[in-house]
Amino acid sequence: MHGRPPIDGVWLQSATCASHPHPEWWHSHDPREIDAAVAHCRNHCLVAEDCLAFALATGVKGSVWGGTTQHERTQMLHRNDRLLARGRRFRRASRRSTKGSGNVTTG
Repeated sequence: MHGRPPIDGVWLQSATCASHPHPEWWHSHDPREIDAAVAHCRNHCLVAEDCLAFALATGVKGSVWGGTTQHERTQMLHRNDRLLARGRRFRRASRRSTKGSGNVTTG
């Protein structure tokens, strides 16, 4: 498993890809099959959010997970990193501007 947590079988059993007649779509390199897998996840899978959360948390590479491609998940993670960095800068600036003013900040 290379240090990744195991896939929780409870949600995986409810994934539409687990019983789909074309499971190879989720691991394909063919853009048409990838598009079909993404659309199927987004439109029919009741556990797509859990699946996406697993993929993002574990850094799983390739394949379609939670109705997203590897490229889409990479973009999500980079965007999240930028937003977290912006939030840290904002908090530091807020603390500096209120330091010594007697204002109490929370959070």
